Order: sequence, then C-alpha cells, then structure tokens
Amino acid sequence: FWYCAGDISASIMIVNPQKRNVIYNVSFDVAKEDEADSSLQVEIDGREFQNCSFPGHIEFMLFVEAEQKVKMNLLLQGKNISKSVRSDGNDSYYQLLNLKVKEQETNFLDAIKRRKTGLPVAYITGHKEFYGYNFYVTPAVLIPKPDTEILIDQALNSLALFYSKNENKDGSIKKIPEICDMCSGSGCVGISVLKALLENDGISVNCLPRMTFVDISADALEITKKNAERLLGKGEKLNNPENQTSALSKIRFIQSNLFENVPFSFDYILTNPPYVPHSESLELLKDGRSEPSLALCGDIDLNGNLTNFDDGLEIIRNLIFQSVDFLNPGGILILETGEYNAFQTKKIMEDSEFKDVKIYKDLEGQSRNVSGILA
Repeated sequence: FWYCAGDISASIMIVNPQKRNVIYNVSFDVAKEDEADSSLQVEIDGREFQNCSFPGHIEFMLFVEAEQKVKMNLLLQGKNISKSVRSDGNDSYYQLLNLKVKEQETNFLDAIKRRKTGLPVAYITGHKEFYGYNFYVTPAVLIPKPDTEILIDQALNSLALFYSKNENKDGSIKKIPEICDMCSGSGCVGISVLKALLENDGISVNCLPRMTFVDISADALEITKKNAERLLGKGEKLNNPENQTSALSKIRFIQSNLFENVPFSFDYILTNPPYVPHSESLELLKDGRSEPSLALCGDIDLNGNLTNFDDGLEIIRNLIFQSVDFLNPGGILILETGEYNAFQTKKIMEDSEFKDVKIYKDLEGQSRNVSGILA
C-alpha cells in the first residue's frame, strides 16, 4: 500500500481459486510513525476484526471456502504519516502497510494435532486476549483467564480514588503510586492496568504509576518484557535510556522468590499467585494443558519444597506475611485466590494487620479476589 496524505480506507479481496477449502495466514506490518494516535483497523465482512497502533503487527488465520472469496476492509487513521519514503521518478510515496498472504494448510493441520494432545489454543497461536489487549504467551507462563480481569477493575477503581486524593489544584499529582505486580507471569495484570490508565482514564505517562514486575521465573519475566515492549513501548525497547515518551520508562523487572530480592515499598500489591492445591493441580495437568506447575501449585514453601497441607495456601500465607513489610502505610493488597480457599485467605489477611478485608466474586459468582488495607 502506498499513501500520500489523510486517512485512507481500502478493500482487499482474498480469492481462493482452488477446488478445496484453504486456510490462509494474513499479516500486516505497519511502518513506524511519528504520531502516537495512528492506528489500523481491519474489518472482515463488515465486522471489526483486529486493530493495532503504529508501529504494529496484525496476524490471523482466514478460512476461505473452495472457489470463494472474502472481502477485507482497512481503515488507516493518523496524523502526518511520513515514514519509509520511496521515490519513483519525480513522485514520492509513503509505504505504510506490508501485506502478506500465504496458504497455511500444513501449519493448520499441525495445530489440530497439537490441540488434540490437550495443548491450549493460546499456546499454539502464541496469543491470548485479556482485558481487550493481545498478550504473547508460551508454556512458560499461565494463560491469562477472564476471571482475573476483575482484579484489574478493582485496581483501577482504587487508583481513581488515589489520584483524586493526591491531585493538586493545578491538576498536578502530589504522589505517584508505586505498584508491584507480584508473580507477574505474562505481565497481564500490571500491563493492563497501565494501558487502561493511559487509554481510558487519560493519565499521562509522567503521572503513571511506577510498576514493578516480580516473578521467580526468569523465563516468565522475559515474556513480561516482550509484552511490555509490544503493548506499552510505541516502538521503543527496554533498557534504552532514551525511553522517555512511553510507559516503558515507568516499569522495572525483578526476579525474586516473592519479596526476597525486592528493595522497594509499594502503595499497591496486585497479585495472581499460585493458589491451587497440589492434588488438584496434578488433576488439572492431566488434560495436557501444559501450563507450568510452578504457576499453579500453591503448596510450595519458600525453599521450593512441597508441603503436606494440600490447601493451596502456602504461597499465599508467605506472600501476605511479607506484604506487611513491603506496603506503605494504608497500602492495598489485591490478591486472586480460589473459590475453595478465599475465606481462609481473608482470615489470614485479617490476622496480618489488614483491615477492611473483602472478598469479591468472579464472573461465575465464585469467590475469587480478596483485598485489604494495611492498618
């Protein structure tokens, strides 16, 4: 696609001339752009399918029946789009989209075989939607679940009050919140909070919370970093001292067994720790889901040994006890747990200097999140 000025809309027809159904892999690479508010929207049969910001990448599988065609509509929106110039005679054009379409029958059949083993679709495709955002996942991390989205809602509601209390008359913020995403895994909790504050609540980068991602697994932290660059970076990379224009300037990563290597204190600790009883985690893994046991079993002590309690609470106990020393006065702990041990978690928090401890239900009406304020 070549583009000169203004927004564009275009249609693409993908035709399958063969006498058999075909799966095509369709991908768009969107060139780097000066403006942050530029985007590409893809519609299939009049329905919004995917979208991305600049620079970005969209990739999906498209089923086209034998000797049929599918129409895709593209809407490209932005300001002062002016990158990747190609001169052609005396005319200049701007290359924005690189479209690739290739047949994926072999890959699709391989994906079916892998799915038959019980491997989740998210691990096969490498992607999982969470809170409206597309996260990269591998078997090194737990697949984000819809029920965890209520943890994001709780955090955002509480942060709205935090900002309101700390706002000066001129609109500046007295105190920037410090947040820890403990047992971060894919980073879906902390990243979703930051993106929602930026995109939905209009919080500027300078006023964003400082977010610390902590996980015991080095592999999991690498996934978190990749998702942070994809979803927060605006084309920038981590460990770049010039990252001053994106949310990457507000995040840090620590490999640690709970708070063992953490030198900071926080206003919020958000966490979806391992909380499944050992016996149940073994049953869950029998279906071939291949999720890491490290992210499921909650009966592991601080030395990495399996306890005999089989209640899924060992990690939660230690996390709550340590949180007391790492939360600022009045700090808030929001913790996801299981419907089978939520009330026990509430009791542990109440016995550990937390007040106003409450249990929140998930999308199915099951007890899921527990939150409390450090007294």
